[in-house]
Amino acid sequence: MRSKVFISALEHEKPIPSEERGRIRRCAAYTLAHFGWNCKCKVQILYTDDMGIASINHQQRGIDAPTDVLSFPFFEPGGTETPKPDPDSKLVYLGDIVISLERMREQAREFGRTEARELSWLVAHGVLHLLGYDHEKSGDAEKMRHAEEDVLNNLGLRE
Repeated sequence: MRSKVFISALEHEKPIPSEERGRIRRCAAYTLAHFGWNCKCKVQILYTDDMGIASINHQQRGIDAPTDVLSFPFFEPGGTETPKPDPDSKLVYLGDIVISLERMREQAREFGRTEARELSWLVAHGVLHLLGYDHEKSGDAEKMRHAEEDVLNNLGLRE
């Protein structure tokens, strides 16, 4: 896996423990490689809380509510434009993912999952959105859910 994943925290959250950062990098890099992105690429993952993600959700989507994860592709997945590497960094920039750690923790408790598994699911979900997966239609939702579970199972993060 040659994918490069950058992680940063927004002002509303504490620093991210190094073990968690490594797990998230591995999950994002594995998801990219598993679905054919073996190039040197960059995905920026931003962590925040419900207040921070609600603000971004309002600014970007006009929705006044927190959510668990948001994805912002840098290019139109499946479009005619082929992403090209940045001439300086030599990385293909795929986009940004924003995760509410507060919402992740609540969902882990609600669904009886570990926080590691829930956070990895949000990362895989976000990366899949950057690659063009969607869940608005039932057939698309099933395809995306299968892809998420495939990633998590291969990483040893079953339910």
